[in-house]
Amino acid sequence: MCSNEKKVRAANFTAKEEAILTSLVKQYEHVLECKKTDAVTNQQKTEAWSNVAREFNVVNDSHRSEAVLKKKFENLKKRVKKKLSENKTYSMGTGGGPYKDTPLNDTEEGIKDILGPRAEGFQSQFDGDAIEIEIPETDDLQVSNEMIVEFANDHDYSSTVKPSATDDIENNGDKNWKKYTPNMLKRKKSAALCVNTTGKITFRNVL
Repeated sequence: MCSNEKKVRAANFTAKEEAILTSLVKQYEHVLECKKTDAVTNQQKTEAWSNVAREFNVVNDSHRSEAVLKKKFENLKKRVKKKLSENKTYSMGTGGGPYKDTPLNDTEEGIKDILGPRAEGFQSQFDGDAIEIEIPETDDLQVSNEMIVEFANDHDYSSTVKPSATDDIENNGDKNWKKYTPNMLKRKKSAALCVNTTGKITFRNVL
């Protein structure tokens, strides 16, 4: 048989009621925020919410049921996560305009503490959100770019350059390059660029 009685909508939660609810949940967070779902844990959660509802109604003027308080706290957690997500998304944006930040009130800060890392998520170790490793600066390390060329004593080193090589290079500045083609790169190297070298050269960097 259907009842013709209309449900009366309860009054909205005030900021004071939200603060009281958050403080009570903080006392039982080790049970209420536990992720286990076995029979024993579920029974402990039910008893904890009963205690929260009883203590809440003792200090509050209007009566709130256990189901209403549980639903309200879930909505509060969603609201805090949404604010934190919007702040993080806006801070990583590339658009112009002033920085926009939605601050959290005292009650929302308390809910953020209850959520812990779940509020903003864990730091990624693989993408661009990872924390960069800072390399300490040292002033004691001195590096010299000096290069020492050593010639082996048991080898002969000789360099032969034609006397006219410098003159040929200087005269190339007046050469007409209008008829130049890429196929000319396959020609034999110019005599001015040929240097005959025999011996062993050792390069050693000095730090």
